[in-house]
Amino acid sequence: MSEDLEAFLLKLRAQQAVHIVALGSSMTLGKECETERMVATNPPCAWPARLEALLSQLFAPATVREYVS
Repeated sequence: MSEDLEAFLLKLRAQQAVHIVALGSSMTLGKECETERMVATNPPCAWPARLEALLSQLFAPATVREYVS
């Protein structure tokens, strides 16, 4: 395991705030996310938001914030 990942997990376990930056394009922003027509932009179902929700659930009450750029 890399030292950066280990430090990240230690902060989560210690219930400290962590910040995640997601770089990408329209898919990162949720374009074509969970729609039949595949035209919607839906940030709550985009993978960065899902990761934030999962980490918040697993490591509550740690504060997890994601930033999409």
